[in-house]
Amino acid sequence: MNSEVGQDFVDAANKLLDQGASGFGEIAILHLSLLNTHPFEQVPTTHPLMSALAKVAAQRKVVIDLHMDAVTAASSMITPESLKVPPNPPMLNGNIAGFERLLMENPDARIVWAHGGTDLTGNLTPALIGQLMDAHPNLFMSLRPAPPQVNSVNPLGLRFYNLILTQSGIEPKWLALLRKHHDRFVMGSDSFFVPPAANPEGAPAMLARGNRGRLAAAGALLSKLPSDLRAKIALENPTRIYRI
Repeated sequence: MNSEVGQDFVDAANKLLDQGASGFGEIAILHLSLLNTHPFEQVPTTHPLMSALAKVAAQRKVVIDLHMDAVTAASSMITPESLKVPPNPPMLNGNIAGFERLLMENPDARIVWAHGGTDLTGNLTPALIGQLMDAHPNLFMSLRPAPPQVNSVNPLGLRFYNLILTQSGIEPKWLALLRKHHDRFVMGSDSFFVPPAANPEGAPAMLARGNRGRLAAAGALLSKLPSDLRAKIALENPTRIYRI
């Protein structure tokens, strides 16, 4: 990487923080396309600019909010059949090993992995998250619960895996993970809020139509959590992690 480009990038990141930003994100490492107007994005976790941003986050004690659809394969996996190819590629590159390297090289950078509890690759299991949290104290996660019936009612025909909510409540392996790492999780909903003039066929407007279900699922998850976990995830953890 050109050293001048790297320095310009670091200077821009610090300027944003100086102007009042409290962190960086949502930054895509692997972002799968869910419809034609929704972009596929992929950046190596080992990219020099990603490492530079993590160093800034560590120095300034701020968060990086990271979108990374998990691919645990050492090399690559076939793109799940419910996702269109293109705009998605036919194969998805493995990203967990590089992600661990990013976490290890920057132990003071707080990385919040977005969208736990709704998985499009089948790889974002409670077991994987638990293993990574055991190994990396600077890893955190925001939760994106979906209604338990999401696979039968979502209009995009997508298949979701590793759901945190089931018809009977919180999935037991997820609940055990939340208990074990009770200080690492915050609440999220991945909702989209667009102006009335937004293109109704654009990706933000189309995805915004699912807001009600996502927000209801977030409320349902909080209501089903034990009171001590609810207080941690809804209030105490975000206040501490994001320094708000």
